[in-house]
Amino acid sequence: MNHAGRPREVASIFGATKEVFMSESRETVGVLVTLVMALGFVTIVFLICRAIVLWYFRINEALVLLKSIDEKLGRMTTREPYVK
Repeated sequence: MNHAGRPREVASIFGATKEVFMSESRETVGVLVTLVMALGFVTIVFLICRAIVLWYFRINEALVLLKSIDEKLGRMTTREPYVK
């Protein structure tokens, strides 16, 4: 047996193993990057929707408060019960 052949075979086996490992790690990194980007996108959409919903309910709350104030002022000025 030739000793010169064995190290080449072993080197090629380790080289193939290293190459397979590198391609798997690149795929893993690609999946992780995609996952992080998707999570970031979902978070941004959630925050935008949350801001819109909270803004809408604050407007409704202000409207209810203004109607209540109007009703109370109407009772104060007319001294009659407020009838809708």
